[in-house]
Amino acid sequence: MDDFHQLPLGRNMTDTDITQVTMLSMNTNQSYFNELLAAQNPITGGCVICN
Repeated sequence: MDDFHQLPLGRNMTDTDITQVTMLSMNTNQSYFNELLAAQNPITGGCVICN
């Protein structure tokens, strides 16, 4: 996958941003923050998903 989408203000989301949004939204799906689990997921192409 490794898709990169530039935001309108010119800033890309970092791993820290993804983790903070996941924690703020109280999302407990490990596909959003667990790199080992995400690496085994064929749907995400081995990447952590972003909210």
